[in-house]
Amino acid sequence: GVTADGKPLPHVVWVSYCRHEGRPGTEKYAQRNSVQMIGYNTETGATAFFESGKNNEWTYTDPETNRLMGKMPGTDDPDAFDRGYTTPGRTQCVQCHQNDPFVHNPYIDAAKLPSDPSLPVVPRIAARSRNMMFDLPYYVIGASHWDMRTIHIEGNSCLQCHRIGMKTLEEFMDDHWDPNEHMPPNDPGSLREDFQEILDCWKNGPEDTPGCDWIIPPAGDHLGQVVGGDYPFKAGFNKPNSNIFNYRVFDN
Repeated sequence: GVTADGKPLPHVVWVSYCRHEGRPGTEKYAQRNSVQMIGYNTETGATAFFESGKNNEWTYTDPETNRLMGKMPGTDDPDAFDRGYTTPGRTQCVQCHQNDPFVHNPYIDAAKLPSDPSLPVVPRIAARSRNMMFDLPYYVIGASHWDMRTIHIEGNSCLQCHRIGMKTLEEFMDDHWDPNEHMPPNDPGSLREDFQEILDCWKNGPEDTPGCDWIIPPAGDHLGQVVGGDYPFKAGFNKPNSNIFNYRVFDN
């Protein structure tokens, strides 16, 4: 990150990426093509999501490779930049980016920085403590009404390393990914009971699960905290799911 006048901001990171179906037969979904940016301030948690869903002025799909091609405008052309990028509409990006701004999996993390092949292109945000309720600040600029809640169980080993966004987890599980086959990375499956405790809370809801709470992350100078039924920004996507055990990965 840098300031408008070029002063380095090493605590600010930006990632730009393309989202394209990329498969033959999906040309009819070309309107879903987009170039997106995420900016994150690791000190305050301030996050910016930019979406370019209507970018046909700058991008096109190569008919031979079906790849998304083109060049988006930069900030050196402010008028074009403002046309090319907008903030998201009614969709809350935190529906999939719940733990922090960046989603990781082995495929994404295989992309390395050309300047330092030991580092992934999508940065890993390191924890600063062992209490995720008050660690990893995270809020979205211009979206104070977005639902930032995740569930928290004191002493649960899965939550000692990161928050877990259950809707993000459902997305992966619905694609037949079994967390116990991959997590924790150094000993997959060793926290099966802790993970089951999280699933039980999500199935029944924190309100009906002793020892399980809704929390929101710290933001700027504000600490993370437990929130209750009076939380004013509840969103439909962030509802406990009693059918979570119907996912294929848990079939016997």
